[in-house]
Amino acid sequence: MIQRSRRGCWTCKRRHKKCDETRPVCERCTQAGMACEGYETRLIWGPSDTTTPKTGMVLNPVRQLRPQRRLRRSRVVDVLPDDSLDLGAELSDLYQVPSPDQLDLLYLQYESNGQAGTDNLPSDEVSNRLMQDFSTTGYQTLTGRDGQDGLFKSDILPLCNSCVSLRQVCLAYQASLDTEMVRLTPIYMQSALSHYFDDLNTPEKLELDATLATGVLLCSLSINSLYIWTPLLKGLYGVLQHRDILVAAQRSPLEDHLLEVIALLDIPSFTLNRITRSMEIWKLHVASKGQVGIEETSGLPYSLINLFAGLGSPEAEEGLLGWAEHKSSSCKSNAPI
Repeated sequence: MIQRSRRGCWTCKRRHKKCDETRPVCERCTQAGMACEGYETRLIWGPSDTTTPKTGMVLNPVRQLRPQRRLRRSRVVDVLPDDSLDLGAELSDLYQVPSPDQLDLLYLQYESNGQAGTDNLPSDEVSNRLMQDFSTTGYQTLTGRDGQDGLFKSDILPLCNSCVSLRQVCLAYQASLDTEMVRLTPIYMQSALSHYFDDLNTPEKLELDATLATGVLLCSLSINSLYIWTPLLKGLYGVLQHRDILVAAQRSPLEDHLLEVIALLDIPSFTLNRITRSMEIWKLHVASKGQVGIEETSGLPYSLINLFAGLGSPEAEEGLLGWAEHKSSSCKSNAPI
């Protein structure tokens, strides 16, 4: 397991480096030519038997971790209230998990019998075999209605050759499909997450489609494995903002596809183990485009997904009843839904 600083600066904690704790800026950051983020407190942490603070709520992991030999004492997380999310915040606030302790929570989920960690990665022979299987058959379980010759094969698979984080999460996915290799899934997942957060802190990598694809696959596999995952949506949203994809008049087919998948993940009624509130990406940036027909990833009509995205509104029930009537009449007339 990577040694992490507990009282060090935020930069060293995020990089999982031992901090020398020099103030106001540490020597490790200075020697590395990096901006030291300081030592100020960002979130309040408390034991599970304390009263929920007015500034947030106490949250336990939704999936109980297996006993670990090196697992630190259990802890719970104070997260910001639902109305605290500022969609106009700086990119640096959106693409980073709120604190190293919450980052620990994501990492620790992937530990399995003390074997997880980048130092315990399987041999190249095992990884190459898994990658070959994923490239030939495994990826097809992700393409759904897009078929074998869709964007995943033509645009995303080739990116694995140049993006370590994307390759690692693809290996994790393929391992999860193989009963003999499933034990390797958390090892690859932890490696993928580590590289992914490095990508989010590298400006030039924010411009890459591979970074978006990695985040989407991390979310998808985490959902399948019943892990906490929604903090990763903030990173995806930050990349979309950074690249102006949300407001672009024209987007590439891959950008359109990735935006729709991220927006689907953000719909509250489509998620499992959600610990962050929806950022309403679908309602604001997909539904507003007025698409008709079937959305490829989910296989659902755009008009129905638009209603799911607004289930919290007072008009939701009336809209669903009206949609059912409209669907019945549309089917008789063969009109698009």
